[in-house]
Amino acid sequence: MLKTVSVSNDVEKTVENLVVDLITSKEFLKAAYSAHLEAKEHQVRAFMEREQDTINWEKELKKVEEELERLN
Repeated sequence: MLKTVSVSNDVEKTVENLVVDLITSKEFLKAAYSAHLEAKEHQVRAFMEREQDTINWEKELKKVEEELERLN
């Protein structure tokens, strides 16, 4: 009977430790996912800014080309 109680206590302790490990892993994954989303958001913002810069440069180039054409 004592051995059964001891084994039961060991199993309970192991389960508790596994639950703590699981909770810790879950929190780590949440933090990693959050960092991933922030990085993705930054990447999308950078892409959009680059696209806007390209559009602005193309407009500016067109204006300069038109001005050059007008002067010739």
